[in-house]
Amino acid sequence: MIFVTLLLIALTYICSVYFAEVMGLAKLENLHLDATQMRDGDYASLYGEWEYFYNKWIVTDNLTDAEPDGVIRVPDVWTGKTDASGERLPRTGYGSFRITATIPAGTAFQVHAVNFDGAYRTYINGRLNTVYGIMSEDVGGTASYGIETEVYPYVAEKTETVTIVVELSASREGGMHSAFSIVAGDAIGSSASYGEYFAFIVLGALIMLFIIGIFLNASKTGIGAGGWTFTAVLVTVLLMFVFSVDVYRHLLLYLKLPWYNPIAEIFYAFSVAAAVAFVYHLVRTGVITLKPLPWQIAALAIFNVGCIAAFYSLYGYKERIIPVFLQLFVLSFVYVPLMRGVVKKVKFAGAYTLFFFALMFVIGISMMDMLDFVVLGTESVASYAVMVMMMGVYALYFMRMRDYNKAAIDAADYKRRTTEIQADALRAQIKPHFMFNCLTCIQGIYRESIAAGDRAMEHFSRHLRANIDAGVKGLVRFDEEIDNTLNYVALEEMRLQKEINLMLDVDVWDLKVPVLSLQPIVENAIRHSGITEKEDGYVLISAKETPEGVEISVSDNGCGFDAIAVMENSVGLKNAVERMKLLMKARAEIITEPGEGTQVKFVVSRSAKEG
Repeated sequence: MIFVTLLLIALTYICSVYFAEVMGLAKLENLHLDATQMRDGDYASLYGEWEYFYNKWIVTDNLTDAEPDGVIRVPDVWTGKTDASGERLPRTGYGSFRITATIPAGTAFQVHAVNFDGAYRTYINGRLNTVYGIMSEDVGGTASYGIETEVYPYVAEKTETVTIVVELSASREGGMHSAFSIVAGDAIGSSASYGEYFAFIVLGALIMLFIIGIFLNASKTGIGAGGWTFTAVLVTVLLMFVFSVDVYRHLLLYLKLPWYNPIAEIFYAFSVAAAVAFVYHLVRTGVITLKPLPWQIAALAIFNVGCIAAFYSLYGYKERIIPVFLQLFVLSFVYVPLMRGVVKKVKFAGAYTLFFFALMFVIGISMMDMLDFVVLGTESVASYAVMVMMMGVYALYFMRMRDYNKAAIDAADYKRRTTEIQADALRAQIKPHFMFNCLTCIQGIYRESIAAGDRAMEHFSRHLRANIDAGVKGLVRFDEEIDNTLNYVALEEMRLQKEINLMLDVDVWDLKVPVLSLQPIVENAIRHSGITEKEDGYVLISAKETPEGVEISVSDNGCGFDAIAVMENSVGLKNAVERMKLLMKARAEIITEPGEGTQVKFVVSRSAKEG
């Protein structure tokens, strides 16, 4: 992965430098460009030798007899070179550069530089051609929007040789540190290219990704325990991309702010922040395990602080790329634990590797572009690399959401199974209790009459068969549970040798209830409420639709009782209530007072009824 990253960066540089030769574009040779074959839409890189004039604006100040201080093969700076008097030139100052070109008749030409860090004016045959930024003889007064603000294409009436002059504002770079180009056609410098439009699409996707990250972390479905640290990574990557060439210069033009000059410094700052935040996130989430010794931490900190200080203190052509690539080289060793995680199938390690690869590539080629290491801009390449980065992030979020959904499904399944086990346990407690009571009842009937005992046994076997069949389902139709309850009441009538007044007031039949959910409540009323001793005693089972759902109740007009005491001592009643709560999500209520009768009421929601 280290090799692939460095190879792609190197290929980007090589393709940029040799693009003109490969494409057969016009070349600058011996201070002259033959542009006679150029037509509308063609361009040529003015990479080669120019005459330079230190601290002179030869067109603006009308210095027709000025002698050049030397020749520079641009892009380069005059720093350290000598002027006509033999004096070594500093990094500061302003100046002019000059070449000649032969251009065809009837074609408009424009000379300009892409994302130049500073300000300049270009002239063709002494006529103003382009204006870029705010010119000044002092470094502090130089400012730029990152794009041409005025364009005056030059059109020759006949094929002619013209003089091209570039006047540079004072800057910290000290010369023509970016290769200029000549474009044929009425090109307007402020118009956006397709690559720049794509960059804004990528910016929008990054913003959406950032919002999604915040939402997922707020809803506790983010990337594990380090979700918020990854949001910090996304913030720094987003800001880093905002300060890329494509986005930042058009943003400044829209806001009318001439702050383009420090773009490399700001981009570098967010690059360092993004790298640090990403490594911290990897350690925080346990994707990589680092156990450095104290002296190693100190050495790494000193190294990085030194690189940062070198970047911000070094000015001049291409020098600042050295600390950047030193840091990238050291950072690339994060690939080792990441790839180890991929081999060991650590969760998210593959997606993090993809993200890290794209991050390294974007930082590398963007810094090369901003520090003028490439002749042609790499803005679109950076946008494509950021798309790869976002693919890694979306993969992370997809895997996290998949794991979260699986955990939610497993939790729901576990809860359902637990509920079923609890309900089965409660039902298992009721069945022996019910069978013991029925057999005791039948035993008493047989003492009185064998024929009556046979009828009682027939009722019991029918009831038992129904419960055995329903045991595998847990829930039975409401009419089946009513039938079971009527069977039990018939058994009790035989035992007591008197009729029991059981009344039904049912409006709703299309629902299911837990097996043996009504019978224990009716049994409790027959055995403990005293209704069999009263002339008008009764038990009423009702089921009605209400605004809340279906209300099922078992009422009697018996003696009433202490609800807490009976719930503690009556296994059947207690378990029947608990199973209605578990399986039907019912709201249960026992309304009773001594001497006022008893009502056991359940309210089943419509969703539970339909389920």
